Amino acid sequence: MGYYTTYSLTLEEGPREQFQRMLEDIDAMMGDNEMSSFESINAKWYSYETDIKQLSLKYPDIIFRVNGDGEDSDDLWQDFWHAGKCFSEKVHFASLSEIRDKIS
Repeated sequence: MGYYTTYSLTLEEGPREQFQRMLEDIDAMMGDNEMSSFESINAKWYSYETDIKQLSLKYPDIIFRVNGDGEDSDDLWQDFWHAGKCFSEKVHFASLSEIRDKIS
């Protein structure tokens, strides 16, 4: 079945031409020749972590961010990649019990 996520890629630091080549590599992997023009794709990307890590290793001079917005409303995250290393964080929405004192 699978799960759709919207992936948005942003160059944070490094040569723009390398980032464009990386996007073209993603186009080839995903079979979508339009991605590099808008740097976003909504897909079931089962090998995301493996693929992005390999691309990050292939283009070690760039730092890029991938924002993910999954089908579930609370599935929001971002990954920063550089030379095969990743820093990842998820968005946390507060529950009523966590913020009750702020609205009472």
